[in-house]
Amino acid sequence: MDFAYSPEDIAFRDELREWLEENLPKFLADWGGDEDLPSGAVRSSVSRSQERRKDWQRRLNEGRWAAINWPQEWGGREATPEQNVVHAEENARVRAPGIYNANGIWQIGPMIIKWGTEEQKQRWLPGILDASEHWCQGFSEPEAGSDLANLRTTAVRDGEEYVVNGQKIWISTAHLADWGLFLLRTDPGAIERGAKHEGITAFIVNMHTPGIECRPIRDIAGEELFNEVWFTDARVPADWNAFSARRCAFDSCAFFVLTRSSPAS
Repeated sequence: MDFAYSPEDIAFRDELREWLEENLPKFLADWGGDEDLPSGAVRSSVSRSQERRKDWQRRLNEGRWAAINWPQEWGGREATPEQNVVHAEENARVRAPGIYNANGIWQIGPMIIKWGTEEQKQRWLPGILDASEHWCQGFSEPEAGSDLANLRTTAVRDGEEYVVNGQKIWISTAHLADWGLFLLRTDPGAIERGAKHEGITAFIVNMHTPGIECRPIRDIAGEELFNEVWFTDARVPADWNAFSARRCAFDSCAFFVLTRSSPAS
């Protein structure tokens, strides 16, 4: 197998390297110290870090470097696996900052692009890409960490909405997020009947919805990045039920693939 980079990969590296050499020093100068914070930026370490990442992602997006795997029509570059390696190498070489919407850029956005409706794409992708809206991802629960199929937070259909009750835990940046992708149980009886891999659906959730409470968890460094998220009769529109979760097996590992939901879900 030939692992040599193609001319296209080399051109990709050259363009990225040139962009970083021009833009990263300007960014670092703007964020050099607390006394140099942009006007209106907050000074707590977590908040400052997030503001810094937001600014960097916006600059990346202006150069079409924020979401290299996205389609060109959505500001991406449709990067090959080799170009992803190049991208990682070049960012590591210059110790570039992380991005603001990592969950949105690398996981949630691509799922919306592949399985979402056109309306969903138009509604949510721009805010993920330009860092104007922060996203979190809610899977883990107190009784469903390594065994994700054991999740018990329910979403029960009530007309044109789902009523959500339960608890998630260890949800990174949930208290900062505007939106989140959450796995919820739309078949509350599945665990009891021994079919816990059935009836799990992925919902896009507005984190400002009444009935949703984020409780930050202070870590050993004194920071508050992780959260408990509590749902108490929170109502989510039925058309935000974007995907259903299906169990797949690969060798000895079990994992989840998000696929198109049935209309009745």
